[in-house]
Amino acid sequence: MYLYGDSGALYQVLTNLIRNAVDASQGEHSAVLISIDRIGDHVNLAVQDTGQGIAPEHLPRIFDRGFTTKPPGKDPGSGSPS
Repeated sequence: MYLYGDSGALYQVLTNLIRNAVDASQGEHSAVLISIDRIGDHVNLAVQDTGQGIAPEHLPRIFDRGFTTKPPGKDPGSGSPS
C-alpha cells in the first residue's frame, strides 16, 4: 500500500498531532498512545492522550489556520498565525 501526497505536509500533521497530545497530557510520565490500522484501502490513525479534551466551543475552529488555545509564550506550533 502506498500513501500519495505531500510528504512534508504529512510529516507536519503527524508531528503536530503528537506534540499537541504531549502538551495536553497530564503529568511528566503520561503516555501518548499512537495506533495505525489498515482497513481495506483506508488507514486509520489514532492519537490518544490523557488531556481533558477539546472544549465544545472550540470544536468548530480546530481546523482554522492559526487557531490555538495555548497561552501566550507557549510555542503554538503551526497553529500560530503566519
